[in-house]
Amino acid sequence: GLLSHYMACAMYLSGEGYLQNYWDKECDKNGTCDWRGAKEWPPRRKYLVCLYWSITTISSVGYGDILPRSDHERIFTVFAMLLGGAFYGYVIGETAAIVTKFDANHAERFQKLDAIRAWMDHHH
Repeated sequence: GLLSHYMACAMYLSGEGYLQNYWDKECDKNGTCDWRGAKEWPPRRKYLVCLYWSITTISSVGYGDILPRSDHERIFTVFAMLLGGAFYGYVIGETAAIVTKFDANHAERFQKLDAIRAWMDHHH
């Protein structure tokens, strides 16, 4: 979370070149719509784009050809990436726990065999 925030802030401060491909369709109450470039957005919306970029980068999801075009889509994709990263971490953690338990059981079996060999060597 905090790393994502710092990276988003750094991207925000780096300039507005990252915004050149972002366009939003804005409609007024009368239904008249217009495309507005991201450079005209308020800082909150620009930060959301930066946060989306940072989480996409950190989670190594990558940059595909399907891009979120609205704030709601960006928020959803950020949560989807976080959920995916958490699930990935859970799977890796559980796999590591299984391997660790197997290794512990394996080591215990070898300790018992060593004790049996030592007893046999002592009594023969």
